[in-house]
Amino acid sequence: MQLEKDSEDYDMGNFYKTFFIRMLGAIANVIGCLGASFSGGVMFAVIKQCRIPVIAGLRVIFLNDFPDSDDIYQLSTILLAAIAFCVVDFQTMGSKMGISFCAVNAFIRSGYYVLTEAYIK
Repeated sequence: MQLEKDSEDYDMGNFYKTFFIRMLGAIANVIGCLGASFSGGVMFAVIKQCRIPVIAGLRVIFLNDFPDSDDIYQLSTILLAAIAFCVVDFQTMGSKMGISFCAVNAFIRSGYYVLTEAYIK
């Protein structure tokens, strides 16, 4: 039977990789909910934009996908603008714990996206 042969050939390493990547996504969801509730929606949305440059950096590391100079300028503008917004409004836009949760969420979620892409390729 073809079904029995496919189940025997399934590599448990693939299962563990998929499980680990999905657990990163689940952990990022929980941390993101905590960050949004502690810091507020505006700060959560701004820090969420920081995820774009982090994903680009991780794609360089894991996939050897280097952005061109225009992309680097745009990504650095996004990152620096978000950092400036967070630094200026650090005292008025939520707690330090909430902002920390949002930052951790951005890094974990970025890793989740890049690892999923690397696993598919």
